[in-house]
Amino acid sequence: MLSSDIVLVVDDIAERVLKLGPEVSVARVNGALHDVFLSRQPARAAAYAAITRWLRGYAPS
Repeated sequence: MLSSDIVLVVDDIAERVLKLGPEVSVARVNGALHDVFLSRQPARAAAYAAITRWLRGYAPS
């Protein structure tokens, strides 16, 4: 419970998110809990890095 999510079925969510629209992104963050940004520092850093990559790829410059 302190090192993995016991509430969400991550594989099911990752599969269903692909049906949200024609262009979606999926980032799996090892060690992340239900609230990714309240997870331990390595998971938070990985989540922020994924957001930064996404912004650089999709946000207008």
